[in-house]
Amino acid sequence: MTLPIKSAIFGGAEYSNRQLGVSLWFTHTMLKRTFKEVIVKKELLQKLKEKLVAMEKYVQAREIIEEAVLTNADEVLAHLGFRVQWKGLDPNTATIALQ
Repeated sequence: MTLPIKSAIFGGAEYSNRQLGVSLWFTHTMLKRTFKEVIVKKELLQKLKEKLVAMEKYVQAREIIEEAVLTNADEVLAHLGFRVQWKGLDPNTATIALQ
């Protein structure tokens, strides 16, 4: 079965399931990951992870994620296996590392 998914990011799990005629389970496990009502293809997440592995600064990682039009960078980082190490309250001093 070929599914007509052209965009790497689109809004709402209900939209996806209704348009594609697939179950919520299928959408979440087989196709993509949902972050705050936004569905993201697993391929895009893998590309993001490859870019983020070379990063150390939390602020730079947030910028990369936000450039991909994802709004919840902390949730994306956690899903990809990164841990944020805070050194005080200033985000400019925080770093990321794979767990």
